[in-house]
Amino acid sequence: MRALETLPSLSVHLGRFTTRPTYLPVYPLTYPNQNGPAQTVQVLRTEEKRTDVNLATYLMLDCIDDEFGEVVVISNDSDLVLPIELAASRFGKIAGVISPQRPSQFSRSLLGVASWYLRQINRSVLAASQFPDVVQHTRGPVTKPASW
Repeated sequence: MRALETLPSLSVHLGRFTTRPTYLPVYPLTYPNQNGPAQTVQVLRTEEKRTDVNLATYLMLDCIDDEFGEVVVISNDSDLVLPIELAASRFGKIAGVISPQRPSQFSRSLLGVASWYLRQINRSVLAASQFPDVVQHTRGPVTKPASW
């Protein structure tokens, strides 16, 4: 994220994650007795909060301010269908979608509203698109992990 912050025409807007204990049904569903509820187990549930809302809000603001001609959204979240559809239909923007998921898990509703889509990023294109090994940031250098 710090490396992205060094790009002058890009802004980073973060969401957040919450983790809380909750009870969920055991799968496959089991019923200790025929009249009672399904058996449950306590788990730690992690959920992202505000990420899709932040993305949708900034997408709409950038459309209103006419900040771009083409946008690329990297997501598989169908909550983004309406903002992507509006970017194209109301503001005349080209709105592409790249799914971070396997092709079999791509959101069909996103596929239906995108101007274009890419079901999977080609590994050679991804490798060629990386930052240099070291990026200078105002808070100190950012070093790319060797495994990348």
